[in-house]
Amino acid sequence: AHALATISSQLGGKHLDNAFQCFIHRFPSYFYKTEDWFDKTDATQFLMKLKEGQLGDVFQCLINRLSDEKEDKDNCRKCAQLLGKFSMKWNEKQLNDTFNSLKDMPNKDDYETYREALETITVKLSGKQFDNALNYLIDRLNWEEIHKLDNYAGLLYRIAQRLDEKQINIASNYYMDKLNDKNEHQNIRIKFSNKCNEQQLNKAFNSSMDIFTDKNDDKDLRGECAELLGTIAVNLNERHFGDAFQCFTNGLKDSDWTVRYSCAQSLVTLSKKWNNKQLDITFQCLIDGFQN
Repeated sequence: AHALATISSQLGGKHLDNAFQCFIHRFPSYFYKTEDWFDKTDATQFLMKLKEGQLGDVFQCLINRLSDEKEDKDNCRKCAQLLGKFSMKWNEKQLNDTFNSLKDMPNKDDYETYREALETITVKLSGKQFDNALNYLIDRLNWEEIHKLDNYAGLLYRIAQRLDEKQINIASNYYMDKLNDKNEHQNIRIKFSNKCNEQQLNKAFNSSMDIFTDKNDDKDLRGECAELLGTIAVNLNERHFGDAFQCFTNGLKDSDWTVRYSCAQSLVTLSKKWNNKQLDITFQCLIDGFQN
């Protein structure tokens, strides 16, 4: 099969078309052939030579195999890898279909084999499709069992590092919408905040400050806001340092120890940004905390 693919790729034209027809009808598994320890050949070169319509047929073959519960797991993994590898060849509908086929893979025990493909496809989505995909992945953080949360949290973190400016704007809108949700995964909000521009950070800072200073009854939310404020304030100007300083020193007197701990950690994060007067006040607050 690989010899036929290699020679037909060199000849092109009707030879390539005939080889494609042979594979699609008699040996479709060749399309998702990948390198392994014993065989370093794969179908990449052949697939790159195909016409748009032919690639469409290959795409459908890969999607069908990936969605077939009876298909061999190794074949499913190879299909996912190829869908990610050729993401630049897929149109918007095909990208969206691929995301829908991969989006629940973090639930599987062998999730890591699908992770890179899901990341690649997600950041290729645009507009409303990316909007829906991001919302789905974030919402899964609230649905899944605790031992599966890390898969989705890690996935969103890695996606955040690969977003362009337009996608960051969409992500930051979700971030702001979810900020008041105590069930939202704090680490993801922090990772996304590291990618936001100054205007977005300023809005996020003010929202977090409002929640914290309103003495929200949820101690977990107060603690998370304290950590988030520390992360955001590092990237903003001196005015925010002063506001954060007042917030954290007041937070050292909070009734809940986890909130006090978060405030102390955030004080350490920002300590290099403060003047001697602020450092003296912080020092005295910490000493008082030990004595109490």
